[in-house]
This record gives sequence, C-alpha cells and structure tokens, in this order.
Amino acid sequence: MKYSIDIKDGYTLIKIEGSMSDDFLREIRTIFDDALSRENSILVDISEVSFISSSGLGLLFNSNSRLKSKGKKLVVYGAKDEIRRLFAVTRIDSHIIICENSDESLGKL
Repeated sequence: MKYSIDIKDGYTLIKIEGSMSDDFLREIRTIFDDALSRENSILVDISEVSFISSSGLGLLFNSNSRLKSKGKKLVVYGAKDEIRRLFAVTRIDSHIIICENSDESLGKL
C-alpha cells in the first residue's frame, strides 16, 4: 500500500494505492486521524485501490461521521467497478459521497 496526503486550501486530499486491507489498517487509520485533526473536508482518491476490507469500510464510515459532526465532508472518488459494487452491497454509498472523478468530487465540497 502507498499513500500521499496533500493539504489544500479548505480540504485535504488523501490518495491511496493498493489494498485497504487489515494488514495496513493501523497505517491507514493514522493517515485519516492526521487528516481529521486538520478540521478540513477530506477527498479520498481510491482510483488505484484494488481491495477494501470490512475494517477499511468501517474506517471510511467512521471518518465520515466524525467529519459530519464538524460540518465537514468526506468525498471518495475513483472507485473501480468491483469497489463500487462493494459500496452498493454494503450500502455505504448511502452514507458517504461517492464520485467518479476529482472534478466531480470538488464540486461536492
């Protein structure tokens, strides 16, 4: 798993590559905790993510809840078809803003 964090004016961009599996959950949680501490909305680019575990879904859901309580947003974009199906089956897409690309996600902020 690889990641990058880019702090922009008014939001934080997190790009994740590889697998959001339990093997990397501690590292991924640290990334999100750092971004959440900045009190910005968060965009998450998962265009290069091949797998998300149930714990990874839980992290996205909980991060979204924490941001909502502060009046901020979590927007995820770039999901491949199999990840989009996972979001639909788990109904996480009814709680988190899911977009096709970065332009669309910026419009949701």
